[in-house]
Amino acid sequence: MSIKVYSVVYDKVISSYVAMAGTNYKYAMNNFYPLISRLDIQRKIQDKKFYKKLERDILDGCIMPPITYAMVHNHHAKFTIKSLEEYVNKNVENGFILDGIQRLNTLKRASESEKFTPDTLLYVNIIICDSEDK
Repeated sequence: MSIKVYSVVYDKVISSYVAMAGTNYKYAMNNFYPLISRLDIQRKIQDKKFYKKLERDILDGCIMPPITYAMVHNHHAKFTIKSLEEYVNKNVENGFILDGIQRLNTLKRASESEKFTPDTLLYVNIIICDSEDK
């Protein structure tokens, strides 16, 4: 599986493209989890007891709240659903997790269980901006 983009809009306040997308837990473990420590400004991992209920819920089949994935890109051309989807799928390793580090860490722990369902849908908010500051 890859990232499937459902919609894309241009946010004039932050001068960035914002997309709503989906993938699955397996893709998130393979492609998003390695990005959780990419930025110095990111919050450190919380005590796992704090997220134990989410871990149980994931194993019971819940749809985890969306994560926010971001990429810095000097976008001169207008992104469409198709072009943004292609761009993100080809360059996913160049982005970072803006929101959802704790959820991805919890998902990683849950993925080690026999009850884990890797094909479960995961919603992803995507932001493509020309600066990390935005």
